[in-house]
Amino acid sequence: ILEYIKENVTYQFIPSSNAWKVTVKNNTNETIWLNWEKANFIINGRASGISLQPHSPESNSMDIIKNNSEITRTVTASKLIAENKINRIYDKQDLKKGGKTSVSITLPIGVGDKPQFFHIFNFIVTQDN
Repeated sequence: ILEYIKENVTYQFIPSSNAWKVTVKNNTNETIWLNWEKANFIINGRASGISLQPHSPESNSMDIIKNNSEITRTVTASKLIAENKINRIYDKQDLKKGGKTSVSITLPIGVGDKPQFFHIFNFIVTQDN
């Protein structure tokens, strides 16, 4: 689990090869707004929108997180979704050969009535030793 705390909001990321679990915990005294439609999933410098998994036409594009509560969503890059499958963010075989994958996730967050701001989380995926 990769965890960051920014402005009293805790972000946790659990990576896997085709989708990442993202948890956002609101430790503020205000409501948080997370706009998935404007979020980005960037793999090796190639930007994509974020798709919530499992994907459905009713997927909510905005999460409202009350104070002292959290949400967990499984996300992937929109461009990786094929007709009947989800392509991989990284290939475990490439990592075993010393390869690396750069992953950035950009989350647009609004706290209370303050303007929306973007938090960018950068990761380098390598083989676990």
